[in-house]
Amino acid sequence: MCELRIKGKFYNMTIIGVYAPTEDENKQNTEDVKRFYNKLLDVCDKTPRNDALILLGDFNAKSGKEHSNKRVAGRHTLHDITSENGKKSVRLAIAYNLEISSTKFQHRRIHKGTWKAPGQDICNQIDHVLINKRRASTITDVHTLRGPNCNSDHYPVRTKIRQRINRVKKVHIHGASGK
Repeated sequence: MCELRIKGKFYNMTIIGVYAPTEDENKQNTEDVKRFYNKLLDVCDKTPRNDALILLGDFNAKSGKEHSNKRVAGRHTLHDITSENGKKSVRLAIAYNLEISSTKFQHRRIHKGTWKAPGQDICNQIDHVLINKRRASTITDVHTLRGPNCNSDHYPVRTKIRQRINRVKKVHIHGASGK
């Protein structure tokens, strides 16, 4: 998990990159998932309220088209049924008033899948972009890029964000007395 805070002209953005543990019946893995979400909750709690909070990365979560996801997920998800990690990410989104932007935009199926199972033709949408609903209009598009070869089983996900970044003014200090 990594955190980046960007100073904006009207409000700041806090971007948190995540890599969630995969789903597994293994008890150790279940504990890893709990620790991951507890740490993510701590980081989200420390984020200033006025910031645009953006969570992005590999959530290892499939968001389905169930009615219970309607408040936070868009209708353009690749999956019909939500996975266990998906349920956790949906609960996180509800708790922090976030929306799953990666399921909000209509694209062809080929531009929704973010991970291809090795040796299979199955593609899943497990990498997501979440943003607080108050600032959701700053994200204008999210889709998968299929062309670049990144030597990974994941496809790059491009997110277009419309935001004015604040200019940093240089301060010149003359001498030790500040003259």
